[in-house]
Amino acid sequence: MSTWILILFAHTGMMSNNDSNSLTTAIFATEQHCTAAGEAAKKMAAVTTKVIKYSCTQSGLDGRGFVKEGK
Repeated sequence: MSTWILILFAHTGMMSNNDSNSLTTAIFATEQHCTAAGEAAKKMAAVTTKVIKYSCTQSGLDGRGFVKEGK
């Protein structure tokens, strides 16, 4: 069983008076859950001056945190 890593980047958009950004990660059991979390973050920021970008990447770890054979 592989895991998926959500890489989430948030920054202020052009309409903001501030300058800030944030980067975080989260681990999910499936690609679908990872993508759903990324889309939920984008939707949450849609009514703000923040811009959310994300990527879901399959990790080289199994569900227990061990490196999978062949990786």
